[in-house]
Parts: sequence; structure tokens; C-alpha cells
Amino acid sequence: VVVLVVGGSLALTGWRFPDYFVPSVERVVGVTLIGLGVIALVRALRVHGHVHEHDGVPHWHLHSHRRSAQHDHGHTAALGIGMLHGLAGTGAVVIALPLAATRSASVALAYLVAFGAGTTLAMAAFGAVAGWMVHRSAHRSVALVRATASVAAVASVVVGAWWMVAAR
Repeated sequence: VVVLVVGGSLALTGWRFPDYFVPSVERVVGVTLIGLGVIALVRALRVHGHVHEHDGVPHWHLHSHRRSAQHDHGHTAALGIGMLHGLAGTGAVVIALPLAATRSASVALAYLVAFGAGTTLAMAAFGAVAGWMVHRSAHRSVALVRATASVAAVASVVVGAWWMVAAR
């Protein structure tokens, strides 16, 4: 979404980001990845599975009970974090490519829409497969889910640190 909005605005106005903008956003992304990794590690260590009811239907699933013993799950931060990532790294290149390749705002916008749709589909497919794998493994071993989530959390911290160092 952010690539389309920002890229579309740049295509229509002809304005360009100043040279210092992309490295600054990449550093913010690095800090965000480190923070998310730390939070994810804490949550991974709290993961457990049990049976409970939703609307009178008992079922088993995983919980981390991050804030309370309630079974509430919020996902509002994901959109903001995704938008931040859209402005950093390859997102900035994706915005710049169609603007450099054509003077036509409609062609640049079409490119950005196609890129956005393809990226969204690819990420959704990856997320669905990863979610399915974790769901399947959770019934066999909660410890395996904890370990997998912990490795992903540590990887987030490492990538975040690298991202900050590599920002120029």
C-alpha cells in the first residue's frame, strides 16, 4: 500500500526523495526489527498449547498470553510495520525504478500496482505455508514451535542489526 501511495505521489508530482531519506528509514527498520525480535523471543518462550472454547466449540491451539490470561489477539501493528518496510531497502528501489524508466505517470502507476499485487500474493502464500507448517507441528511438539519461533526472533535481531550497519 505504502509503495503505491508514495510511488504514485512521486510519479504524479515528479518529486524525489532527498539522498539522506532512505538510509534514515533503513535505520528505523533495523531498530524495529531488533525490537520485534526481542518481543517475539519473549512471546516464543511463553508459548503453550491447551484446549478452550470459542462460541461453545472446544478446540486446541497455541497461546502466548502476552498481556493477560485472556485469549485476545491484536494484529494492528503489522500494517504499520509493513508500511515502514515498504519505504526502506528494496521498497525505495521499487519506487525509483518505474520513475527512472518512464516519464509516463500511468505506466509508473501500473508497474507499482502490479508489483504491489505480486508482492502481496507472494507474502500471503509464504505466510499461509509457514502458518500451516507451524500449526501442523504444534500438535506434535509445542517445544518445536517454541524453538522455531525463538530462531525466527533471533534472526530478526540479527537482520535488524545488519540492516542498521548496512544503511548508508
